[in-house]
Amino acid sequence: MQRLEGTEVSQSQNLVPNAPKSKFVTPSVTFISVCEDKKSTIVYRRDPDPKGSIYNSSILDLKKVLKCSERSRGVAINEAQQIEPSYVPSPGEQTLVFESRFESGNLSMAIKVSDHEYNLVLQNDVNSMGHTQWFYFKVDNTTKGLNVKFNMINLGKPDSLFNHGMKVLVYSETENKLNSTGWFRGGEDISYFANGIRKPNSNKTYYTLSFKYMFGHSGDSVFFAYSFPYTYSDLMTDLSSLEKDPVKSQFFNRRLLCYSLGGNRCDYLTVTSSASPDVMKKRKGVVISARAHPGESVGSWMMKGVIDFLTSNSREACLLRENFIFKIIPMINPDGVINGNYRCSLAGCDLNRRWKNPSKTLHPIIHSAKRMIKSFCKEREVELICDLHGHSRRKNVFMYGCNIPDKPELTRTFPYILSKVSPFFAYNYCAFRMQKSKESTLRISLFKDTKIPFVYTLEASFCGPNFGAYEGLHHTTQDLQSIGKHICLSLLVNAEIEVPQSPEPQPNPEGHVPILTNIKKNEIVNELLNNKELLEDNGEDSSGSDSDPSEDNLEPEVFSEILPISPKKKSPEKKKRPITTKKRNKSIRSINIPLKKREELPPPKCTNCNEVLAPNHVCPKPKPRTRPTMRRNLYSTSQAYYNAAGKKVRDQATQTPNSTQMRTASPDSKTRSVSQRTTPKDPRRPERSFQSNYSRNLGNSGEASTAFPNIAKKYHHPLPSWKLPDFKKFKMDKSAKSQVVIFVLSFMCTVARHSAMEGWYMAKPEVDGKLDFSPSFLGLLDSAFLLCYATGNYGSGILADKYSIRYVVPTGMLLSAFLYLGVIFCSFASLGSKTLFLVLFALMGLCQSTIWPGTVAIMGNWFSKEKRGRVMGFWSTNAAAGNIVGSQLSAIFFSFGVRWEVVGLILVTQLAIVGLLFLWMARDRPSNEILTVESNSDEETKAEEQLGFTGSWQLPGVRPYAFSFGCVKMLNYGVMMWLPYFLVVKIGLEGEVEGSITSSYDVGGILGAILAGYLSDKVPQRCIVLVPMLVLSIPVLFLFRLGNEETYYIFFVLVPTLGVLVNGSSAIISSAVANDLADARAMSTVAGIIDGSGGIGASLGQLIIGALQEYGWNSVFYFMMVIAFFSVSALSPMTLRAFITSRSYHVELKHLS
Repeated sequence: MQRLEGTEVSQSQNLVPNAPKSKFVTPSVTFISVCEDKKSTIVYRRDPDPKGSIYNSSILDLKKVLKCSERSRGVAINEAQQIEPSYVPSPGEQTLVFESRFESGNLSMAIKVSDHEYNLVLQNDVNSMGHTQWFYFKVDNTTKGLNVKFNMINLGKPDSLFNHGMKVLVYSETENKLNSTGWFRGGEDISYFANGIRKPNSNKTYYTLSFKYMFGHSGDSVFFAYSFPYTYSDLMTDLSSLEKDPVKSQFFNRRLLCYSLGGNRCDYLTVTSSASPDVMKKRKGVVISARAHPGESVGSWMMKGVIDFLTSNSREACLLRENFIFKIIPMINPDGVINGNYRCSLAGCDLNRRWKNPSKTLHPIIHSAKRMIKSFCKEREVELICDLHGHSRRKNVFMYGCNIPDKPELTRTFPYILSKVSPFFAYNYCAFRMQKSKESTLRISLFKDTKIPFVYTLEASFCGPNFGAYEGLHHTTQDLQSIGKHICLSLLVNAEIEVPQSPEPQPNPEGHVPILTNIKKNEIVNELLNNKELLEDNGEDSSGSDSDPSEDNLEPEVFSEILPISPKKKSPEKKKRPITTKKRNKSIRSINIPLKKREELPPPKCTNCNEVLAPNHVCPKPKPRTRPTMRRNLYSTSQAYYNAAGKKVRDQATQTPNSTQMRTASPDSKTRSVSQRTTPKDPRRPERSFQSNYSRNLGNSGEASTAFPNIAKKYHHPLPSWKLPDFKKFKMDKSAKSQVVIFVLSFMCTVARHSAMEGWYMAKPEVDGKLDFSPSFLGLLDSAFLLCYATGNYGSGILADKYSIRYVVPTGMLLSAFLYLGVIFCSFASLGSKTLFLVLFALMGLCQSTIWPGTVAIMGNWFSKEKRGRVMGFWSTNAAAGNIVGSQLSAIFFSFGVRWEVVGLILVTQLAIVGLLFLWMARDRPSNEILTVESNSDEETKAEEQLGFTGSWQLPGVRPYAFSFGCVKMLNYGVMMWLPYFLVVKIGLEGEVEGSITSSYDVGGILGAILAGYLSDKVPQRCIVLVPMLVLSIPVLFLFRLGNEETYYIFFVLVPTLGVLVNGSSAIISSAVANDLADARAMSTVAGIIDGSGGIGASLGQLIIGALQEYGWNSVFYFMMVIAFFSVSALSPMTLRAFITSRSYHVELKHLS
């Protein structure tokens, strides 16, 4: 059915005095007797029972519903077939034809008493015995001037706004075509009273709503409703139109929360402006939900006002999108809305009473919504959580909130601000009590779970206000949408966000909403604190119903038959195994056996002599001694190498000439010649073995006969060749110790740098609030730092080659620590000079640019090329480790309320300490006594001659790798910076799921660096491994386009795979490849060129991706694929030459063999 629209006009309420509640009436009539009255005729039954004995039954088997909904999820449903009328009047007959078999309709039965009177029975909420308040039905076959009395005889509440001036909503199709009236208020002689009809299984009575209506046209179709209908189809239409809007879709995202019990989509919306991930992290959150009770359609109209205003182009809406992230659940109970329920879901329960412990099976939307909201509250500060409802017994708009006894003004500030902004809101109607009976509602449950005080239930009257300019008028849909707008405007005041005034004054259409600049939050708080009456509770009950919800629930026997959860079966008892004698003897005291039965057991016996094991037992047979086992010499088959000084080295590649020749030691050294050995042995320890003659000469005649004399005397048969382990082999030689020191020092330098900067990133929200820096200026600081860091890499490499790395790297670290202290001091002293901060961050980028080229060069000096890939693969994980250290350390301290200046001092201290340790312990390259790095004699003679910056660019492979690394780092930083934003805004993920996917990229990068380093050591050139990895990244990026809210699980595979391919390649190029390309004259310069080119590429990539994402994420992924192709193209000629050279070499070896 199409939406019933038109131009609504504010209409006055009935001028009647406040009627008291209906008096108690003793039930004297049964419901069945009224339905089967012989004087009346049933002219309409929504779901006729074949037996005719059950009236108003709304039982639905949930087991069948769940099976059908599982099959129909995501499947398009064809339009319903034409419904035949239940009653066809004869020509000239004035009998009205009723119909409610449409969306949200709920008339169960119509009983004709006469041509001028009908008794109407409303359908119970599905799987319940009542909850009847909402009504929505259609009447056809009307006659002009016919005045009909309608009696709804099975209402449940003892009082209603119909007794206090509220009228029935009417929609006439003919009248709307003529005058475009839309919905209007009508009805005469409206009354609401107890009718004496007994409720089933109760001594209480039903209530009747009675009104008269005169039809204005013949042959008209007239709709009657309790409140303005807003169906599930209306919501889907509105959301689809927003998605199709090219402008609004940029800051509006619709995502699937879950499917309802009936298989219908429940969507949630994210509304915010596009920004960088750093800016997104500092934005506060707002959660708004509606329609937990399907009959409270006023909540949907207020929600429509919220959504329409937030997606508009007004100044206030733009400010809200720039400062908040809105999570909106427009319809929590779509099944109830579709089926015409007033309060319940298909499970027959009130969903607003299931927030404390929702069932994933029976209450899937509440379960998913609670998990989403709690996750949202963990990741950011939440400014407001508001649930929109309707109230059936009170007028005005008001709020129910929670109470904090120590600071009552904290929860009352926002409602008081809303009363200043909205002419419909009555603060004196608000209540802040937390009854135990309401603990399972959204308001109290989330207040206790999230510890957020700003959790409210907003109630809008079904009737209208009783004060102010709108006193005595009914609410219209425009009024309800204005209330949604006022909620959003109150957020600006509560967050103290100033709204810039336009040069031309804008007219105020309502004339009652004050200018926001005239409302100050501090004045509101002072007014609350100075007026104790404003902090007192009004004492009204925070419920829209006086009835006990349990009285309308199904009987337990009936409900158990329709439940989809089968009772748990008792697991069969496990048979106890008999205790064996051996186990009994071993643990006799630990077994709980009665004393009588324990005496019958046989006494324990000794395992050696088989005698009774008495307390003072002494075994005559001693335990047999087992033969001693000895470990074989672990080094008997490994080749040992020695340098010219006679000291052992780790591999043959690092030894100097003549190191394998025979060496003769002094007699006191107990060493012998190794030139005649077929299997090389350790010369520092003679071979010790036990043979049958016990006297084998091993170079020292008296040593074999004296070795283990006790064993030699005891055994008189030939012994196998057991050899003692050489424990000195486990000790690290001097060269390995020095390599470990260099590895740890250089690793910690990068860790300290990244952790210090990560601490600054974590402290941005606090700095912004203290120094009043805009997000754009904070982004400018980051851009200045990255640009200076990238350009500084070129000069830092030259300095490290010209001077000692040992001095250049610590100097940059200590200067960076000094500049970081300047930033901390400016923040502590509230010196918000933007020029000063720009200078400090630019200089800090230049100083920190000395760290990477120097540490890469010193690692290349200390580790040979054969194992460089593996070593540098592990070493290049330092950046990820630094980010983790900085973020976790800052998060721990911030959680205890520690100021960021204190955290900054800790991070600066570690930066300075690591720099001093590097200055004290590091050496540029190994000395000849310890380790000699492979180098040509020509290079050694020219070590003093520096190639310079221009000469380093001329080295083979530097230019293609520099260009390729610029593209790879652009791609790598683009994924790292924009992946969280893409998952939150485009895919709709957040909290633990988004964090897990984002972290998997770093994990994949660590694994990729290690894997790429290991494989690159096995091939002639590392580009043979890097190019295939970058080629594989292109189809992975293409698959990113297939992800959405329903297939988000593919990102658990795509993201870590992309991390392995891209992040792993980036780590190897910037470390191992940079060392391979350089020689002793330009080690640091080449590393600076490679990393500087990557930094410039990363800076440009941020600007390009930020501009492209406004045109859609597909354009971003296409751009990333093009960048990956460029990086592959730069390395392809080199890879092809390396592959051909390697292949021809193997062919030549095969020919020679």
